[in-house]
Amino acid sequence: MNIIHEAETFVTNLIESTHQPIFTYHNLEHTQNVVKQAKKIGLETGLSPDEMENLILAAWFHDTGYYENFAKHEEISAAHARKFLEEKNYPEEKIQQITEAILHTKMPHLPCDEKVCNVLCDADLHHLSTKDYIKISEKLREERS
Repeated sequence: MNIIHEAETFVTNLIESTHQPIFTYHNLEHTQNVVKQAKKIGLETGLSPDEMENLILAAWFHDTGYYENFAKHEEISAAHARKFLEEKNYPEEKIQQITEAILHTKMPHLPCDEKVCNVLCDADLHHLSTKDYIKISEKLREERS
């Protein structure tokens, strides 16, 4: 099993075991959609294979801390990614890039010189450009009230 499949399995299990019904937007479906859009945008942007791997890993982990503390979930999510990747003996330089991308999903988005950060932010906000925007936004509003 490669690192992306291992991350997908880990994150899926984590979300399924910690998700609560009050989280109508931040759920496994949202994470899977961000991964899907990250792949699409990353390929269209011309990311290298290494950048794509970093992007997809960051997309899987980007909201894993949400159920612990939504206000600080980016930091917690980055810590989850770091712990998982260190246990897999993943290269530190790549871990740094992945955690940096996750931290850049914090709103409001801060400018970033790394393409992976920008693509992940675009993928995370992709729903704003879909025909389901209102329906999806209602889920987020429900979650925040």
